[in-house]
Amino acid sequence: MLFPGSNIITENIPTEMFDQKQVSLSVLRLDLVHSVVSGNKLYKLHFFIKRAIEQSAAGIITFGGAYSNHLVATAFACREAGLKSFAIVRGEP
Repeated sequence: MLFPGSNIITENIPTEMFDQKQVSLSVLRLDLVHSVVSGNKLYKLHFFIKRAIEQSAAGIITFGGAYSNHLVATAFACREAGLKSFAIVRGEP
């Protein structure tokens, strides 16, 4: 995985109906993948960071809202990858 401390966690959802039909249902818990780069942000950022490293880019620039956890996740991921991060914050003055 790209980030130290990231985990792939699935949670089984047992129900009597599933048991009767011999079916299992598991949910991928993206909220538990990483403490900072959680949810699908890990998967979205992975390829951009990989490409930036391959191209010897200085960093990554991204856009996000003033209270966006996307900006925090990008900054953290870039720091872990040895890249600079640049953010353009959208919002009202």
